[in-house]
Amino acid sequence: MPAVLIDGDRSVQGRLTYADDVVLPGMLYGTVVWAEHPYARILGIDTTGATDAPGVERVVTAADVPGSNAHGILIQDQPVFCHDFVRFTGDPVAVVLADTKEHADAAAKLVKVDYEPLQGLFTMGDAMADGAPQLNWTGPGNVCQHLEHAVGDVEEAFRTAAHIVEGTYKTSRQDHAYLEPLVALADLTRSGFINGDISTVMSPRTVITWAENATIFGSIGFGFRTTFVNKCDEMERPVVAEYYQRCFGTDLPESSVKATLV
Repeated sequence: MPAVLIDGDRSVQGRLTYADDVVLPGMLYGTVVWAEHPYARILGIDTTGATDAPGVERVVTAADVPGSNAHGILIQDQPVFCHDFVRFTGDPVAVVLADTKEHADAAAKLVKVDYEPLQGLFTMGDAMADGAPQLNWTGPGNVCQHLEHAVGDVEEAFRTAAHIVEGTYKTSRQDHAYLEPLVALADLTRSGFINGDISTVMSPRTVITWAENATIFGSIGFGFRTTFVNKCDEMERPVVAEYYQRCFGTDLPESSVKATLV
């Protein structure tokens, strides 16, 4: 029997509530200050103008990260906030928290970052070439991870093939046709969020929380499911259950232990 999405009707009718539609009492709005160069050394960050701007509660930089200033799925090589180098124009340098989105947007423009632009690497060939700048610590030649996957006998397949066509083929980068803006809504106050850690209430991505659980349990899938179960209490369970069902096509388990059986 095919699974029926509980939010299917609302999705196609444009009535589904997204994270960007939700407003919590006293909520702050965050605007990220992005890197201005594809590769550059950070010489200094001046947040004074943004801190003193109307409606601003706080400006957060790498200096405010209490633990490891890094995250990632395969390798924790992505800084939460850059402090020494920026390595692409999507790197976050700071985030401005304010009482309205307009105040946050305006104040973010007042954050001054002093850069020393460096020569970037824009192709895989350039990044792996001898003498190329080492952009990260992940491994020699800027290689994040080396994987080998083989199925069957390739030489035998070539030997018995009627025709062999060889070439190099390139396509443009593809992304999924997402409907929801990339927004995260977080809350530090609800009793259901264990240890007071920052926890995602709604988001198209739950990278922070499920990546942590994946590290703890050694399983990305189990970490993802456990995040949904452990981060909800009875008040918010219906909301979490809806998104869990959307991700996994099944009902939210009653406990994280039962999540392993799904």
